[in-house]
Amino acid sequence: MTNSREKGKRFEREAAKLFSGITGVPWRRTQQHKSGGIVGDIEPAVPDTDWARLHVEVKSVEAMKIGTELLAKACVQAIWDCPVGHRWVVLYRERRGVWVLVVPQPTSSGVYVHAHYTGEDIGRVLPDIKHAITASRDVEVLEVLDG
Repeated sequence: MTNSREKGKRFEREAAKLFSGITGVPWRRTQQHKSGGIVGDIEPAVPDTDWARLHVEVKSVEAMKIGTELLAKACVQAIWDCPVGHRWVVLYRERRGVWVLVVPQPTSSGVYVHAHYTGEDIGRVLPDIKHAITASRDVEVLEVLDG
């Protein structure tokens, strides 16, 4: 029987490798109890990139699917753990399945829905997420300058 902690570490390393390949920036597992606050499960190895403002929750479970309580709980954890000014995503994979990226998307009514991306689509959506991170940073800088 596989130790669940070791299984989680292995999946986080695989997720870091996936993000490294897609973003062109090296990613690594985080120190789960890093001093200075709550962190995601993986982070860019170079902390001064825009990607450092992406909070990634990595999950490996047997029965996580769109619309399940498990996925809802993973999203709630990501929301609660995500530092102010950062964007959050949940990356999960069922055993022997494909990676699925869950991204919050605002609607015109202000309610968030979750968009789901798999396979090559993850590579296509990450640049949009980076653009949103960069744009939100620029707005924060303008607010500081105006204030």
